[in-house]
This record gives sequence, structure tokens and C-alpha cells, in this order.
Amino acid sequence: MNPKKNDKPDLTTEISQDVINEAVASVERHERISSESGLHRETEAGAAPGDAQEVAAPQDEAIALQEQLKEALLRADTAEAKLKSEHERLLRSVAELENFRKRAVKEAEDARKYAGEKLLRDVLPVYDNLERAIAHALSAEDFSSFKTGVEMIRKLLTDTLERHHFKAFTATGEAFDPSRHEAVGTEPAEAMPANQVVREVVKGFMLHDRLIRPALVVVSQEKKEVAGEITDAPANKVDGSETAEGNEST
Repeated sequence: MNPKKNDKPDLTTEISQDVINEAVASVERHERISSESGLHRETEAGAAPGDAQEVAAPQDEAIALQEQLKEALLRADTAEAKLKSEHERLLRSVAELENFRKRAVKEAEDARKYAGEKLLRDVLPVYDNLERAIAHALSAEDFSSFKTGVEMIRKLLTDTLERHHFKAFTATGEAFDPSRHEAVGTEPAEAMPANQVVREVVKGFMLHDRLIRPALVVVSQEKKEVAGEITDAPANKVDGSETAEGNEST
């Protein structure tokens, strides 16, 4: 019997399991090698996965530290320049202060040395007039005119001193004041009580409210009645007691 024309030959072939497993293992090896090769190329090309990032990190830190060092050096240079400028300014200030102190000391010394210059300039006309008055007195026969001239000079001197707040004060008739008067003697006075200024020997002077010179005065003395007579009380009587001399006269 002839076989049919439309029948195909049977190509089924039995493949063992070992062959299949070996083929699968070969494919996996190929894929693994390809993957590792590609990772190596990516790492060399500058990719940053894994180990590449770990290598790049220390380099970035070094660059950052260099930048910080530059900034620190720049700040140090700025601070040094500022400190130098402040030091120079301080030296100039100290020098100016020392110069000011020297000027102040010299001005104070000059002020003490020439304190009376203005007053003396104002008194010079008085001195000139006294010179003229003396010269006139030597040749003049009219004493009254000389007296009038001297009185005018005294008035000029008084006005000049008062312009400088230097003023005389009168003590006659006042109660004796130890803070303004200095007693140079005592004498009995009928018309006033004891310890009154009877007369001035030398006038006192004030500068503003400061005593420049006390007035030299004579003070009235207390009187005492003894055996129907009025006698002068001892000048050294203290607390109502009498001196030995007073007791003898009694």
C-alpha cells in the first residue's frame, strides 16, 4: 500500500532535561557578563552609582575645605588690616592727648603767671597820673589844686578796681566782726557800746564774695564804774572776772 501524499514526516525529537538546563545556564551567564560589562563602562564614563559616589565624596570635602580655608584667610587678612588701622588710630589719639595735656599745663602756668595782666593794664593810667601829680607838686604853690588832683586819682583807682570786682568796704560804726575785721587796738567811746568799730586804720577789700584783706580797726572799750568814778574796763577781762591790776585799784 502506497503512502498518502499529504502525510508529513514525524519530526518530533526527544530532548533531554540536562540539555535544557545547560542552555538556560548559558543564557544566564551571558546576561550576567553583559550586565557587569555595562556597569563597568558606566562607571568609567562618570556615572555615580555605588562605589563612584564613595570615591567622589572625599574629593568634594577637600574642595569644600579649601574654600573654607580661603575664606578664613581672607577674614584673617581683613581683621589684621582693621587691627593695624585701629592701632595707628589709637597711637594718634594718644599723641594728640599728650599734646593737649602739654598745652593745658602751659596755658594753666601762663594763666597763673599773667593772671593780673588785665588789672595792671587798667591801673597803669592811675600810675601815670600819680607821676604827673608828683611832678606838679614839686613846682606848684597851690596845695589845694594838688589835693584835688590826688583825690581825682584816688577816684580813678577806685573805679578801676571796682571794674575788676575788687571793692573796699567800710567798717566804722559797725559791730566788730572777726571774719571781716582785725582789731589793732581799743579806746573808750562815749557815744557807742563796747566792741564797736570806732575808726578804721586800713580799709578792708573784697574780691567778689571773698575777703582779700580784713579791715584794720580800733574797737570801743567797755567802761566800768569804780568808787563813783567811771574807768576803762581792763582789756583782758574774761567772763566777768577782773585782772589782778583791777583788783588792786579796788
